[in-house]
Formats: sequence, C-alpha cells, structure tokens
Amino acid sequence: MMKSFQTMAYLLITLSLSGCHNQNLHDDLNVYFEQAKNTSSKFIKKEFVVEPYKPFIYSASDIKDPFEFLESVPQKVVKKIGNVKPDLSRKKQFLEKFELDLFEFVGTFQKQEELLEGLVNVEGKLYTMSVGDYLGVNHGRIVSVTDQNIQIVEIVPVTDNTWIEKKQVLSLQKSR
Repeated sequence: MMKSFQTMAYLLITLSLSGCHNQNLHDDLNVYFEQAKNTSSKFIKKEFVVEPYKPFIYSASDIKDPFEFLESVPQKVVKKIGNVKPDLSRKKQFLEKFELDLFEFVGTFQKQEELLEGLVNVEGKLYTMSVGDYLGVNHGRIVSVTDQNIQIVEIVPVTDNTWIEKKQVLSLQKSR
C-alpha cells in the first residue's frame, strides 16, 4: 500500500512538472513584452527655457492698507501750527519704540479714585497707560483715557522743519 502511494505521488509530480515545460503556454505574454520594448518611447531630454524676470511696480501706495484694522487707529488732523515741535531733549519712554498700529486697547482699571489707567497689549504683553504717558514712534502723548478708548496726540513731521499734530484713537476691541 505504501508503495502504490509513493508511485502515485511520483506520477502526480511528474505530470505537474511536465505541464510547466510547454513553450507555447506563454507565447502571448512574450509577444506583448516584445511589442512593449519596440514601441516604448526613449527618454527625451527637454530643454527648459528660463523667461527673463519682469519687475512689477506696485502703484497703489496711496490707497488704504487692506490689512490694517479699520477701527483701531482712525487718523484725524487736529491742527497745523508752524510752532509745533516735539521735545527732542525729553527721555523717551519704553513704549515709544513701537509703531502705534501694534497697540491694542484691551481695558481699563482705576488705580485711585479719579485716575483711570488703560491696559494696552503690545506683542503679547500688557502695559498700563495713563494721561501724559508717551507711546508710538511719532512722539504720541496720551491726552484722555476712557472706558471706550485712549486718545493720543502725535507730533508728525511733514517737512524738515514743519510738524503737525494728529489725533489718534485706540478703541476698545471687542473680545474675539
């Protein structure tokens, strides 16, 4: 019985291996590969043409900046007097090195019975401001602090010897 089982196993193995030896079995696959080799495109090196740089001149410099928050710093000319000049001998305060656009009025608190101080946010840090303090690069001086806004008068140069006063208002920002 064991011998007939071995004979049968050898016979099955021989038959299965003889089926793999048929040359005509994969002729269609060989033909496909030959056609693909003959029709495949060769690599063509494409030359890139570099176009010359054409400069763009921005001509809308006199239009309002679209990224400036509209209510944060409305500008209004208060008065133009030939005698207006900043006190250049005065020692500058810390907040005078920042542009006025960076200031955000976030609230107020009362330090004494009548002295109201404003809280401003500059680059993520809070500072207290009161009437008479200076801020901004244009010699801005705080003239009024209320619950709704901080009013500032800046002395802005127009020409070499002419200065004007501009009124600026930092309005209280609604919470986001």
